[in-house]
Amino acid sequence: DMPDDWQWNGEPESDFILATNDIRTNVYRPGIRATHKGRDFITNQWGFRGPEIEKSKPLGTHRIAMMGSSYTDGAGVDAELTFPSLLQGLLNDGSAAFGYERFEVLNFAYSGESIIRSSSRLQKQALDFDVDIAIYMSVTNEAEFTVRNLRDVVKRSTTDVDPFLLDVARRAEVTADITVDEIERRLRPFGEELLEWGYRELARFAEQHNMRAVVFVLPRTGDTDARYRKEWESLSQIIENAGLIAIDLEGVYGPIRDRGDVKLAPWDWHPNAKGHELLGRRIYQELTELEFVRFAVVDDENRIDQSDDEIRMNRKKR
Repeated sequence: DMPDDWQWNGEPESDFILATNDIRTNVYRPGIRATHKGRDFITNQWGFRGPEIEKSKPLGTHRIAMMGSSYTDGAGVDAELTFPSLLQGLLNDGSAAFGYERFEVLNFAYSGESIIRSSSRLQKQALDFDVDIAIYMSVTNEAEFTVRNLRDVVKRSTTDVDPFLLDVARRAEVTADITVDEIERRLRPFGEELLEWGYRELARFAEQHNMRAVVFVLPRTGDTDARYRKEWESLSQIIENAGLIAIDLEGVYGPIRDRGDVKLAPWDWHPNAKGHELLGRRIYQELTELEFVRFAVVDDENRIDQSDDEIRMNRKKR
């Protein structure tokens, strides 16, 4: 059975988060020192998992903003063993080949996140850190996450919200005085529309601020390959229609019969350290095979630039 202290030392989650009056809903408190899902959960001075860093980017450093939900923030796994941290190590092992001195992968993920929240988190948090690449880790059943994210906005009467989201709430006829379940029921038909808007926002913002952006469609540990492929087909189409690159991770955890080896606990299907290692290595492989991180201007005469269209063509040839 799940221990009473499995989540946040058995204390209220509200002790470890700060509310925002925008679509993000919450952020982690800076300087958290807690046990969450059986492992230390520590945030730096800016309120995200990872070491203390300066906002100003060191010379020669290439920064990646990693966004996503609980699979990406890695609760239940030591910070240095989460796949964003492992990806940073793998990139730094080969940094010279990519034309950079050093990579930093900043983990802006937050539990329960969908693209409609992450695109805002990129704008309101990650932009301050002079990010070069935005990586968003979508997750299967993401349309349901968008519904829950907008539900929270409605229930809290959040005011700092994009007019598009307010219009969806108006068309769905949802207000703070009806039940959570009824809000979700009325918003559910708008899930795909919310996804489309969120990915367009990510693409627009990345282009506006000269960032590269890529989206991985992340399986949950309990997804069969057939379930994942169905989700991949619909999500990847939405992502690419928004002008973004979509990358699949089918089979990353191995056969479904062996998935017990990659989950945190019998009662918790989030990936454990082994699952994060598999994810980190696969994500690194995908990024390097597509040469996504190899687009620096080494000097004026030796560009190793590659357009997103070329990346898509290379992916289709594989």
